[in-house]
Formats: sequence, structure tokens, C-alpha cells
Amino acid sequence: FVGGVQPPGFLELTNQVWRGRVALAYPMFGTTGTHFLVLRQRWGEKAWLDWCRALQANKPLLVDGNSVVVKMVGRGEAWIGLTDSDDVMAGAQDGLPVASVPINLARDGLQIPNTVAILRSAPHPSEAQQLSDYLRGDGVYQYLFEAGALQGRTMTLNAGVPINWTALLETQQAGLNQLKEIFLR
Repeated sequence: FVGGVQPPGFLELTNQVWRGRVALAYPMFGTTGTHFLVLRQRWGEKAWLDWCRALQANKPLLVDGNSVVVKMVGRGEAWIGLTDSDDVMAGAQDGLPVASVPINLARDGLQIPNTVAILRSAPHPSEAQQLSDYLRGDGVYQYLFEAGALQGRTMTLNAGVPINWTALLETQQAGLNQLKEIFLR
């Protein structure tokens, strides 16, 4: 963040001090969209809609991706950006003056670990298991850590706040339609 003021959390990004100073990727897509839909589930639809409308009224800088968010903050065009940790790390490695700010994971956060899955009906289950074992190994972890794709080995997923992914998927289209209505450029 820039400007010497750190917001306590996402809810406060609707305050006047942040007007026109918050950058985020268009929330219809990618992890930003997923994050917004998780907030909808966590906060309840009315509180979430009120927040989305207040955020939009506060003139956020809507851009085409998380790496653009990081660049805007790094150049001082935005005071704070809602983005992914890997994009922040990549920006820092590129020499941008950016860093992650801790947030209240239980209220505002979403952690998405690197994942690998084996389909039940995989045509080559033993090879799929070998690939999974390899990807979860220390050598791959070390490579990803050195490349700046990982921050650490341990992670408390979503700070004990369960996400009902089935319910999220069932209401996904309605939530995306609401986001489109609020944030459409």
C-alpha cells in the first residue's frame, strides 16, 4: 500500500480516503471473481451487495488482471491493490516497491493453495499418481519457492472458515450477474 494509511480490511476500502486509490482486477473473472463470490457467501448477500455497490461508488481502478494491479501500486498510481500473492512476489522480484499486507483471513481472505488432482476415471491412474507424487515432492516445492511462486511450506487454509464450494457453484451465476451489474465498465 502507498500513502501511509493501511486499511483494517476490505470493508474499509469503501471509506473516502480510498476513493480512486484501490486497484483490482475486474471481478467477473479469475481469482478476483472467486474471492468476491466467497465474500458473498461469508458476509451474506445483502451485506456483500451493499459493500460491492459502495466499493464501486468509491471509484476503484478496475483493470484487466492481477499483474496490472501490482504494477499500478508499484508505480504509485494506486495506493492499494487487491491481488494474488504470487503477483505481488513477481512484482517485487521485478523491482517494484510492493509487498503483501496481512488481512483478516476469517473475514476477508481467501487462500488458494497449489493443487493437483487425479480424476476417478483417469485413463492412466498409476501414471497420474506418479505425477501427483512428483509434483508434491520437495524438489518441485524448492523450485517453486525459489521461483517466487510460493511463500512458505505451511498454510492455514482459510483460517478455519469453511467455504461451501457446492453452494458457491450453485449460486455462482447469480453472483456473477450481480457483479456484472455493479462493476460493468
